[in-house]
Amino acid sequence: QEQPNGARALSAIWLLSPDADADRRQLERMGLDHATPVRLPQIAAQGYRIQVGRKELLALQPAGPGIAADALRDGGPQLLGISIEVQDIDRAQRRVERGYDVRIPRYQGSQGDAFLAPTQADLGLLVEFHASGAGES
Repeated sequence: QEQPNGARALSAIWLLSPDADADRRQLERMGLDHATPVRLPQIAAQGYRIQVGRKELLALQPAGPGIAADALRDGGPQLLGISIEVQDIDRAQRRVERGYDVRIPRYQGSQGDAFLAPTQADLGLLVEFHASGAGES
């Protein structure tokens, strides 16, 4: 089903804790054992990307001051965000910018061309939109 902003699929779930390696080990004990390191400078986080079928689970911890550290300090371990694949990144960005009445910068995220919607205050989590297609390794 085509969404108005071109959304195609939920592609990743972002978990946040003070110790991403401990989370990775726990997920490994549950059979999710294909972890690779990942850095998300746009939220000052680092940790592991774990493939779950064609989706990803990101086990993250803060990597210095920034969004991740603030979220952990304010709310403890949590579901920090999600990634959504969109067919047309430009259309999705225009729609989100119009809805929030702000300009939003783009970046090269872990899954390619992306932007972070300012949704933490109203939805309680971050929403990253990224272009369809292969992401970076």
